[in-house]
Amino acid sequence: MKFRILTIVAAMSLALGLVGITLALAQDGAPAPAAPTEAEREAAAAAAMEAHPPAIARASTVFTPPAVISAPLFVGVDEPTEFTYLVDPATSDAYPLFDGFDVWGAAFDADNRRVFFSLGTPLAVWPLDGSPGALGIVRSDTSAEPLAIAGLAYHEGTLYGSRTVDSVADPEAIYTIDPATLSATLYLTYNVPIDQTDIGGLAVDPATGDLYGTNDAAALRGLVRIGADGNVTVVAPYPAGQTDIDGLAIGDGRAYLVTDEPGDFYVFDFATLTYTTPITNPWTTSEIFAGAAWITEPAAPTPSLILTKTVGLDPNTCAKTASLILTETMDVTYCYTVFNSGDITLTHHTLEDSALGNLLDDFPYDLTPATSVFLTETTSITRTTVNTATWTAYTLSPTDTVTATATAVVTMNVPVAEAAITLTKTVGLNPNDCAETTSLALTEPGEVTYCYTVVNTGGVTLTRHSLEDSALGSLLDDSPYELGPAASFSLTQTASITQTTVNTATWTAYNVGPTDMVSATAAATVTVPVIGAAADIDVAPASLSADLIPTGQTTAGVTISNSGDANLTWTVFFAPFECTTPGALLWASANPTGGTTAPGAASDVTVTFTAAGSPLGDLMGVLCVSSNDPDEPVVSVPLTLTLHEIRSFLPIIFKP
Repeated sequence: MKFRILTIVAAMSLALGLVGITLALAQDGAPAPAAPTEAEREAAAAAAMEAHPPAIARASTVFTPPAVISAPLFVGVDEPTEFTYLVDPATSDAYPLFDGFDVWGAAFDADNRRVFFSLGTPLAVWPLDGSPGALGIVRSDTSAEPLAIAGLAYHEGTLYGSRTVDSVADPEAIYTIDPATLSATLYLTYNVPIDQTDIGGLAVDPATGDLYGTNDAAALRGLVRIGADGNVTVVAPYPAGQTDIDGLAIGDGRAYLVTDEPGDFYVFDFATLTYTTPITNPWTTSEIFAGAAWITEPAAPTPSLILTKTVGLDPNTCAKTASLILTETMDVTYCYTVFNSGDITLTHHTLEDSALGNLLDDFPYDLTPATSVFLTETTSITRTTVNTATWTAYTLSPTDTVTATATAVVTMNVPVAEAAITLTKTVGLNPNDCAETTSLALTEPGEVTYCYTVVNTGGVTLTRHSLEDSALGSLLDDSPYELGPAASFSLTQTASITQTTVNTATWTAYNVGPTDMVSATAAATVTVPVIGAAADIDVAPASLSADLIPTGQTTAGVTISNSGDANLTWTVFFAPFECTTPGALLWASANPTGGTTAPGAASDVTVTFTAAGSPLGDLMGVLCVSSNDPDEPVVSVPLTLTLHEIRSFLPIIFKP
């Protein structure tokens, strides 16, 4: 129900009767009018507030601001004995702040760290680091009349308020409010019929700048978006059973719809466009108005550094690279450049280099954010040097300390002799000579001679040698022999081999100490046949069949397994009747047509049945697998292909 200024007397009378309304009988025995609705109570309270603005001084408990805002949702109701709260949406935990004030609407000014809240026509403020207090009465900039503000929103330096009573001079609309003068200026009127709006809650989405409200009017009831042209669009209807929601806050990608009675606050997720888990509210009594604001504290200033370390030959400039190659001992200049990448001025500095020691110690210098400073240090380098610098910057009070590191490399490029060897291992039958191959196949067990040849491929003479063979054991153990650069040495060892053997040799050469230790490996293979080994074939399935139409084609599989202890070699062919009389089948083919299967392994053959060109009926044939299995040189797999004619079915038409 909309209240206009012309009905102010009735509104005031209704407002005065809001406390303790009861049903009564008139003198003629008829029942008294029904209790006013929530919307009527809100409108009556707003009209009465504008007609008689209250004194703005309010009693409040002694208030200590919270040290850290850990719960970002600020909420309150229009009852001075009820506390305002900070609510954690993740847990529903509510932390009482202060009492002594009505709250109709609320908005957070992040730039000045303060929460504005409406008491109806008065406007109050809570500085986050201070106590709350009333500012004064909000008045129209055109009529100087007090305006009751139901909802508040703040965005980019502008405070907005929603008015829910209507007059010709000051319509029901959205206003901007100057916090200094408390002057309200008409911002936009709604582009919908007046009976379709009753917008109490107000908030701006900080991510988009869009203005939202909670609208209690039945035609557009719910969370609504208010366009710059005054158009009102329902984003989401209220949750089931809700008709009056007065508080609204937006933050963290969600809208928080705050009720004025015990129960729940409702949470709408803009990403999924759905209501999520509600928040249990802290109220103990039912009131008329509720306000809410989302408090977003700016991140605390943090120190941050970036250190760059370069090295060059010019002592008067900073080099551009972090590495340098020298061919002789000479002076180099390191340059340390530090950049303040944080948002705190750093006033003292310490620089430690892992090779050059302490270069700065508590040095005073104001390094402001986004500025840099450099330091150079010249020193003589006699060998390859990799050194790391650590720059620590800080303030004295309060202490903000930050550290950055950087590394530079100076390489002394003087050739240094290194130790290296290669090893070759061969195997043959001549015990007096080194064979040329690394593998040997015997027809039966017998003696073979391994030859181990080591070559010094480095620049250091190696005087001690050890040789270990994985099958023959230790052949050399710290044996003395001077193996100079590019020199070689060979050693033979004869052994009896009774079975297939793959053995690896490891030659280690070094000098006394030990120093200059290097190793190399090589392997050789001797194959000895297994006496009596044979392949053993198994073919599955035992038969194949297929059904096709004259234009059809299909495939089936045959698996050839070897359960013997020798390689199985096999071929596939076809026969019309028996494998003793091979012959092609026009309707069957196989892939592959031959192969070798190792002991314990299996091979797959794909048989393709093709109907094209064959007569209708049953076609018979045989798939034949021949192999080196001494027991089953040929295995037969019967084949059957049944060809069916293509049948067409005509619809049956029944005639009367």
